[in-house]
Amino acid sequence: MKIEYEAKSLNINKNKLSTNLKQIGAKLVFPETKFVRQTFISKELKSQNAWLRIQKEYSGIFLALKVANDKCSVSGLQEMSIEVKDFDKTCKFLEVLGYQKECFEEKLREKWSKDNIIFDIDTWPGLAPFIEIEADSENEVIKGFKHLDLEYEKAFFGPIDSLYKKELGIDITKLKKNFFA
Repeated sequence: MKIEYEAKSLNINKNKLSTNLKQIGAKLVFPETKFVRQTFISKELKSQNAWLRIQKEYSGIFLALKVANDKCSVSGLQEMSIEVKDFDKTCKFLEVLGYQKECFEEKLREKWSKDNIIFDIDTWPGLAPFIEIEADSENEVIKGFKHLDLEYEKAFFGPIDSLYKKELGIDITKLKKNFFA
């Protein structure tokens, strides 16, 4: 499985950050787009701090296995994903295999790229916008923070459920849905 080197800078100004990304020569991969996703769990997955996620993205529909080895580290998440053709049929397939649905979620994402560094500006229901910077190494993630004059020392690491717990005290894995109003 691929290690995801990623870190978040919280409470950002989306418009200012988009302008800054243009100024540093980053390329807009896609404009702000709504993503929907369904997470699935089982006892075995939970015991390994893992879950399945199917997500409708800008470029397709992807089924991913996510593992949180260390929720407090830039390299704490691992992911393996495949493209699928049908969101609803894949969800039904996972249910037939015995996986239980967790939260059905939506978010807004705007994606930028520069020098193999990915800059995702995310907006989730109830949370202030943040940027997630992902690259092939911790040094490249730090470079992404420096490009935008963001403080890596204040970065947040970990999956979105950890961010909801930190910011709002909510366990989104217990919610049936997490949508914008």
